[in-house]
Amino acid sequence: MSVQINALLREELVLLDVEPADHCEAFHIAIKALTEHHLFDPSLEEDLYSAICDREDLSGTGVGHGVALPHAYAKGLREPLIVVLRSKTDLDFDRPDEVPVDLMLLLVGPRRDDVEHLRIIAKLSRLLRDPEMTRRLRSAKKPVELLEAVREIEKRH
Repeated sequence: MSVQINALLREELVLLDVEPADHCEAFHIAIKALTEHHLFDPSLEEDLYSAICDREDLSGTGVGHGVALPHAYAKGLREPLIVVLRSKTDLDFDRPDEVPVDLMLLLVGPRRDDVEHLRIIAKLSRLLRDPEMTRRLRSAKKPVELLEAVREIEKRH
């Protein structure tokens, strides 16, 4: 069965035009969105932050063209979720090119299914190589527009 990225996105987890000082603060902002919307236990915030940073230390998750795809497993999640953060500032991720990172798609998922986690990362990577996808993620005025762009582009892939 094919992974549906659209099913992992929620309007309340699309954060547009935020101004974090760096990628570490972007992680905190994304985690806070999960807890504020009752999708993640606030008592586990630091565990998730550590898991994301540990993964980032292992190998940078900048994928090029101004996009980063950090990911981690988290206790307390029932399903994988993606937080989309569009930044007004460079998020200082390690990256394969010199393009400043302004789009972060943070994937968090339960530990139970490594294969599903990898399939999600692979599908996201394919979608993010589509120039129309990144253009529309950058130009969306509202979270609902961004979600619609993902839905439309995903149908073509």
